[in-house]
Amino acid sequence: MGDPSGDGEGFGFGLPGTVGGASAAPLMKHGRWNATDVVVEYHRTMWRDATKNSRRVYVHNLNTAIIGVDAKDELGKTLHDAVMVAGAAPWHGVDGTEKLHPKLDAPTGVVEKVFISDKGYSFVEGTAVEDACALLALDGIVVRGNLLKIRRPKDYVASENPLVVDGTMKDVMKRTFEKIIRPSVPDTNTKIFLGNLGDRELDVLELKEIIASFGRVRAMRAETDAHGRIKRGRAWFEYLDPTVAPHAVSGLTGVMVNGRRLVAAFATPDAPDVGDVREEDGACAYEVPAAAEPLLRPEQRVLAFENVLAAGMDAAAMKAAIEDVKLECESLGNVLSTHVVDVDEVDGEDGGGGGENAAKGAKTKTADDDDDADEKPEEEEEEDKEGAEEAAGPVDTSVYRGEVFVEFARVETATVAAHRFHRRLFDGRSVKIEYFPIAEYQRAFAKGVPPRTHEELQAAAIKAQEIVANLRSHGR
Repeated sequence: MGDPSGDGEGFGFGLPGTVGGASAAPLMKHGRWNATDVVVEYHRTMWRDATKNSRRVYVHNLNTAIIGVDAKDELGKTLHDAVMVAGAAPWHGVDGTEKLHPKLDAPTGVVEKVFISDKGYSFVEGTAVEDACALLALDGIVVRGNLLKIRRPKDYVASENPLVVDGTMKDVMKRTFEKIIRPSVPDTNTKIFLGNLGDRELDVLELKEIIASFGRVRAMRAETDAHGRIKRGRAWFEYLDPTVAPHAVSGLTGVMVNGRRLVAAFATPDAPDVGDVREEDGACAYEVPAAAEPLLRPEQRVLAFENVLAAGMDAAAMKAAIEDVKLECESLGNVLSTHVVDVDEVDGEDGGGGGENAAKGAKTKTADDDDDADEKPEEEEEEDKEGAEEAAGPVDTSVYRGEVFVEFARVETATVAAHRFHRRLFDGRSVKIEYFPIAEYQRAFAKGVPPRTHEELQAAAIKAQEIVANLRSHGR
């Protein structure tokens, strides 16, 4: 498309309004070529080869069933039209008016060359270096029913990109990328918050690649530093197709990126439907939604489950619910202990008073029966020891009424469980998960306290025998 005459490539050279136009300026005077065709062709060929890596993007996940002679034209036209509709390549024309190339005396297009493999991937070369920036913003576009992934190729070298060399990359991204993926995200019921990205660990393009796995991104906002790295590890975005938003929230939550588990949630679930909000009038709030806050707090080995138990549940239903939680937690990793604070425990005369009575009352509700417990890492043992040594003042366990506590052997396992259970429906109720401080758990419910009475010592010895027997049965 970039060369309507069909007599070559590299016609970004001399294209007004682009870095290729600036490169050709010494050969031009008053907008016309001031050199022989031989000289122009020589410089055009040199520029074409020097910028090929910067103008090329990799396209993956093409529908192999339709790959053929017409596939190149279809892919090129689809990408060209999407960029032009957004007004992201004004050097090719605006508002339906095409600009003419000074040498070709004909219009150019966003896509100059397309190579398609029968394995379902393609390399697309933009006419101008700036066109590649616009094409990257189309990541997630759907062509013939397939969601395409658009990336820089693996051999891309940023330091060789003319836009990086002359320091105009940031400005070009604003004029191209941000025309397609808007930098402001209006408050709608499909606006998504994504957290725990890490401070300055990702740039905007890397973030886009993550979220575009579910569809083409319409708008995206993240606070960045001078180098384009995302600060505070937070972002807000929305999709061109709002129906993919629920799938993205569930699919992104818990995904590991750079050793961190992502936290996704609807940012403004009570806002109007996306179809009822005009971009120029819509409010744009960038706050952490309440649904995401618990998973952004410091990770702990203990989780507090809310809404697993409900008022009016009989003993059998309560026992079944607790057993369900315990079994699923054990399927993820080693559970050291569980604890439940029910109405009977805190409503008595001594139930809410804390201290020794509260600790003893809590202990009667404990289920310290994990058959597969691992030893805790040394640093976690030190943490537990320090927590146990804190001042043991009175604890009002009534504030934990109806909560189920699960203590895992490792923080990593607790984190996986937190992301799996948080906001999940349990018998029609939305479960809320909180990371619970290990020291508070030990102090409130007498966890980690050495056995003192004869009965406690006997119970501990039996428990130790069970663990050793279980380890031997597993060949450990």
